[in-house]
Amino acid sequence: MTVYISTENLCFLILIIDYIKMLLIEYVRNYITFSLPVYALYIFRDARVKMLFFVVGYLFSVIVTILLKLFFQSPTPTVDPLYFNILIKNRDYFEKLVSYEMFGMPSGNAMLASFSVVYISTAIQRLDYICLCTFLFVVVNDVIFQCHFPEQVAVGCLIGIIIGYLSYLTCGRFIRGVQKEKQEDYAMTTLN
Repeated sequence: MTVYISTENLCFLILIIDYIKMLLIEYVRNYITFSLPVYALYIFRDARVKMLFFVVGYLFSVIVTILLKLFFQSPTPTVDPLYFNILIKNRDYFEKLVSYEMFGMPSGNAMLASFSVVYISTAIQRLDYICLCTFLFVVVNDVIFQCHFPEQVAVGCLIGIIIGYLSYLTCGRFIRGVQKEKQEDYAMTTLN
C-alpha cells in the first residue's frame, strides 16, 4: 500500500516538526542556564555571604538584561524583520505581543551563564569546569540554533563577565569589612 502525502500536508508536517524542535531547544537552553543558580547554591552552601552576593548579582543581571533589551530593541534571527518593524511601529495596538522577550540584544542566557562562570570561578579561586561547560553549551547553542546573532551573544557575555567580577569584588570587600583585626595578646612565644 502506497501512502501519498500532499505538498500542503508535508509543509504543515515540517512546520510542526520545526516548532517542536524549537520548543525543545528553548526548553533545554533555559533548563541548563537556570540550573546554574541551583549549582551555585550548592557550592556556596557553607558560605552564606558569597551565596547572597551571587543571588543579588544574578537578579541584577536579569534586570540589566531586561532593561538593555527594551533599550536596544534588536530582533532575534528567528523574527521576520518586516513583522518585527510592524509590531514596533504599532506598539500601542499590539501591546500584548511586544515584550522584552522578543528582543535579542543582549542574550540573557549568555549573560547569566557568563556571570555564573566568572562569579563562581573567582569565588572558589579556580576554574569551575561544570560552569564552563554549561557556559560553552549555552553560547554555542545560541548561535548554532539562531536564537541570537553572534554580536548579541558576545555583548551578553561581556556584560555578564563584568557584572560577575564586580559582584565578586563587592562580596570580597564586604567580607573584609566584616572581619575584625586580631587583637595583640602579647603572649610570649617559645622557640624550640
